[in-house]
Amino acid sequence: MGSMPGEVTSARRDQHGRLADPAGLLVEAHRVLRPGGQAVIGHGDFDALVFAGADLALTRRLVHTYCDLQQPGWMDAVDGTIGRRLPALVGRSPLEVREVHAEVLLEQAFAPATLGFILARGAAAMAARSGLFTTEEPDAWLASLQAASARGDYLFSINDYIVVAAKEPRQAVGFPRPVRRSRLRS
Repeated sequence: MGSMPGEVTSARRDQHGRLADPAGLLVEAHRVLRPGGQAVIGHGDFDALVFAGADLALTRRLVHTYCDLQQPGWMDAVDGTIGRRLPALVGRSPLEVREVHAEVLLEQAFAPATLGFILARGAAAMAARSGLFTTEEPDAWLASLQAASARGDYLFSINDYIVVAAKEPRQAVGFPRPVRRSRLRS
């Protein structure tokens, strides 16, 4: 996506849930935008990840752990549900909410380079490090997703929420009227 003058676009998605002060990011976006400039802000809702085809109880535990567990060393904070709260968060900022969109990504194959595959492997790795799961559970879960995909029973989805916000243009207050000039003819 290209940028128009005064528009801020994000090269990375899903970073807001890792920030200690997401409201501060919105204040900064307002500061750097030109009047009339827009910011496009989006985030997935990790609490609403769907992985069909595996043990439901284990899937729920893994998804909630992935959503709620702060990973040391690279996450300042954790808020896996920030996607569903973006419209309200932006609405309380100095920016004006122009549009709100929800998009669902749906995949039916568990394969490398798909988002479901990437997130499942990340969730399994986090679960293995957390101490909240047996050593077998994360690997067994990944194997069950692979088997479900081979049978045609696999489905992955994530809800993404996108807010288009703008910095309001300055109001013209007390600007002098243009001076009309005429040319003299000789």
